[in-house]
Formats: sequence, C-alpha cells, structure tokens
Amino acid sequence: MFNKTTRPVWIILIFLTAAIAACLFSIATGAVMISLRDIVDVILHHDLPGMNRDIIWNIRLPRTLVAMLVGANLAVSGALLQGVMRNPLADPHLIGVSSGAGLFGIFLLVVVPQYDHFLTPAAFIGATLAAFIIYLLSWKDGVSPLRIVLAG
Repeated sequence: MFNKTTRPVWIILIFLTAAIAACLFSIATGAVMISLRDIVDVILHHDLPGMNRDIIWNIRLPRTLVAMLVGANLAVSGALLQGVMRNPLADPHLIGVSSGAGLFGIFLLVVVPQYDHFLTPAAFIGATLAAFIIYLLSWKDGVSPLRIVLAG
C-alpha cells in the first residue's frame, strides 16, 4: 500500500484531510454550535436567510481564512529564513528581527499610547529596519549566514 512512489501522495492526502477537518471544526465551534450540514448548506447556497448564515459568512469563515493565511505565511517565512541561513534551527529571534519589532511596538505603546491602533505597522517597520541594519552590519565583501547570525 505504501511504496516509495505513493507514500508522498498519501502523506499529502492525510494532511489535506486534517486541514479540511480543522477548517470545518473552526467554522462549527463557537458561542453558537453549527452543524456540519448547516455549514455545507450555507456555503453552497449563500443566499439562505438566517442567523447561521451571518455567523458563518461574517465571523467564522473570515477568521478561519485569516488563520490559514497567517499559518501559511509563517511557514513560508520560516522556510526562507532557514534556507538563507542554512540552519534548520534559524528563527526571527536568532537574527534580531523579532527584537526590532518588539522595540518599535513597545516604543509606540509607551511614548504615544493614543496611537495604539498603529501597533502592527510600527512592529513591521521595526522588524524591517532591524533586518536592514543587521544586513548592513554583516556586509563585508558579500553576506554570509554566519555574519548575519553574529550581527543579529
């Protein structure tokens, strides 16, 4: 059943099934439990009136889609960082990107707390600036992963 050519296909199918089950569980659970049949009816026939339609389309489906996108982005960014550093244990803390994001976020909350709604953009700017500074500090006839780690 599991030979070398069909094993990757089975692994992908198992993880795809688990992802679909997790999405359905996320949509079904909350303050109001919604049955699987109601979820399928609302998604396939989105013009059905009712409270379940509003809950699914306005709250739970956007929440689930954003969670999926965030997870995918974290996976891609982690894989890129590990590939660039040539280190399977590399993470944003290793090179100081997380520290830059935290510094700008805390600075915003302490110095200008009335602009707390700009916390995410400020953290993004801090992480980008930290990455740029680390890149500049590690430059010497090119960039090596070891120098990036040491500069971070």
